[in-house]
Amino acid sequence: MQPTVKQLATVWTALLGFTLVEVGLAYPRLSAVLFLILLLVLSIGKSAMIIGFFMHLKFERRVLTLALFPLLIVFVLVLLALLPDAERLREMRF
Repeated sequence: MQPTVKQLATVWTALLGFTLVEVGLAYPRLSAVLFLILLLVLSIGKSAMIIGFFMHLKFERRVLTLALFPLLIVFVLVLLALLPDAERLREMRF
């Protein structure tokens, strides 16, 4: 089973919307931790859509899809471990 053109157009539009929200987050003065958490959540959503539709993982067997979840957990834990550095970087700005 392959995605339809309508599905791909919808996903592309959603990805464009996510990207515009991410760019828009750069303008208000948010705390560094909140900014990075929001970017992390949006990036996970974008990557899930890209993997699911453009890499056709949504149309594969569930076992293959479930095999990638441990990698996602490790990825999120590494990014969360780096959040204190983001706060330290904020203090280093002039």
